[in-house]
Amino acid sequence: MGMMTVPNAIEKGLPVNLDAERFVLGSILLDEAMYVQAAGTLEPDDFSLEKHRRIYRRMGELQEPAKRSTASRWPTS
Repeated sequence: MGMMTVPNAIEKGLPVNLDAERFVLGSILLDEAMYVQAAGTLEPDDFSLEKHRRIYRRMGELQEPAKRSTASRWPTS
């Protein structure tokens, strides 16, 4: 599946809202709990810019190790 560029998305009549994409990414940067909310609806391919897709994908990758390391710090005795 080829990646669609913003001009291609516009030509095909697909909605593109770069401000909304920036808002979502910025919200996650300010409060990582927002990722859980966004992840319920968004996939990396929902972003129109490749750099936004990469950022969102990496944010998701960073969520799992954080959960594992937090869980491993709890005493087990």
